[in-house]
Amino acid sequence: MENIQNTYSELPKDFHRSTRPTPVSKPKTLSINYELANELSIDTSDEMQLLEYFSGNTVP
Repeated sequence: MENIQNTYSELPKDFHRSTRPTPVSKPKTLSINYELANELSIDTSDEMQLLEYFSGNTVP
């Protein structure tokens, strides 16, 4: 996931606010787009880690 760039964070502060995600107690995976994940260089080998990232419980 290191290849994803967050250009919004480079905009002036009037355009964004940094916040920490609110943890989710029981996240569930509904669907994973493996083709898109591959295009974004996201490692899909550990689905539990993906769930933690995309639920906001873990920040990559």
